[in-house]
Amino acid sequence: QSGFSTYHRVNRECSNGNYYQSKCDVVCGEGSEGKQSQLTCGRNAQWIGDVSPCRKCGIGKYSDSDGGGDDDAHKCVECPLHSSTNTLTGATRKDQCVCDEGYERSQQQSFCTPCGIGYFRSQQQTNDLKCQKCPPNSITRAIGSKSLSDCECDLGYFSADGTSHNCQKCGADTFKPQIGSQNCRQCREHSTTQGHEGSTSHNHCLCFAGYFLNNISSMCEACPEDHFKEGKGNGACELCPKNHTTRGHIGAVRCISIVTIPPSPI
Repeated sequence: QSGFSTYHRVNRECSNGNYYQSKCDVVCGEGSEGKQSQLTCGRNAQWIGDVSPCRKCGIGKYSDSDGGGDDDAHKCVECPLHSSTNTLTGATRKDQCVCDEGYERSQQQSFCTPCGIGYFRSQQQTNDLKCQKCPPNSITRAIGSKSLSDCECDLGYFSADGTSHNCQKCGADTFKPQIGSQNCRQCREHSTTQGHEGSTSHNHCLCFAGYFLNNISSMCEACPEDHFKEGKGNGACELCPKNHTTRGHIGAVRCISIVTIPPSPI
């Protein structure tokens, strides 16, 4: 045997009776490929020199069996999609094919699937077949993420230091509608999240009682005279009932009854 070839030698005597020769069937072994053939050894059945037609499987390929009969072209097999042998050549097993960055082994172990949202797998995890979960309150924007840096603070969370390692909830009366390390936004004037933290939309900011949401300006404005609104919310103000008034005030939460005072006797 020499290199990555297996030789099956069958001795036969030459016609002059002085020397022995061997015809060697060249069979490429595991981890190699090449054009298999019959080659004639030198005298005394010794293999002279490195003339093997077999070569190592390249990166991203493997061969887990010897070749077949004469003149068969023994080929290395490509690793499954989204996997490679990294820097390894001459791989002899399929399990030496490691999933690429951003991918992990399927439950059946037969192919590589992308890391899901909120997970990643980096080049440093070549010995770890599973994707790693992002830090708390952070998420990835897409599947197949390759690095911890792909994890960003989720909606309603911000980063005090610009990283995804310390994502904190937006405080009361603030919100954050996008993924990333940006700061939370302050609710519009005259509105509140009612003490709730981690708000993800300006719609969670409710106008105070006595205020309504102007859909044109997107601001909370005071109810006009003779209109009222009792609770928090972004709905419209109501007209005061008959014989009720706000006495010229705006931003009223209720209307006052009009009392008719009879004239004093003369």
